[in-house]
Amino acid sequence: MSQQSWNKIVVGVDGSEESREALTWACEHARPGVLVTAVSIWSMPPAPDSPPFGGFPWQATTQVGDATRAMLSGVVSEAQATFPEVEIAEYVIAGNAATELIRLSANADLVVVGAKGHGGFTGMLIGSVSQHVLAHSVCTVVVVR
Repeated sequence: MSQQSWNKIVVGVDGSEESREALTWACEHARPGVLVTAVSIWSMPPAPDSPPFGGFPWQATTQVGDATRAMLSGVVSEAQATFPEVEIAEYVIAGNAATELIRLSANADLVVVGAKGHGGFTGMLIGSVSQHVLAHSVCTVVVVR
C-alpha cells in the first residue's frame, strides 16, 4: 500500500519518547486529508479480590483513565503545534494495548508504534506490544526507533 492511499493512520501513544517519535513520524507522512488517530490504552494491574486486599476502588480506575487522557492530550498538543495542518484525533481506551491496537488495525490503513514503550525489559530491540502488533495487525505496521 502506497503512502498516497493512506486515509487513516492509528498511532499507539503511551507517553514514552518512542511513542512521541511514532506520532511525529505519522504526522510527517500524513498527506492532507489523512486522519491521524493517537490512541492511548490504559489498564489496571491485577489485584487480588479476596481479603485482606480487596479490589481497586472505583476512583483508582477513574484516576488512571483521567491521567491517560491528560498525557495523551499533552502529547497531541505538542504534535499539533508542530504539524498544524494535520488532523489528529485522540482516543483513550481501557484494555490491553496490543489487543486494542490490533483491533483498531482492522479499520486503519497504517498502524504506527514506537519500538519500545514503558515495559520493564531494558535492552530489548523491540517491545512486546510492538512485536505483538507486528505479528497480528490486519494492516501495515511501522515501528519507529
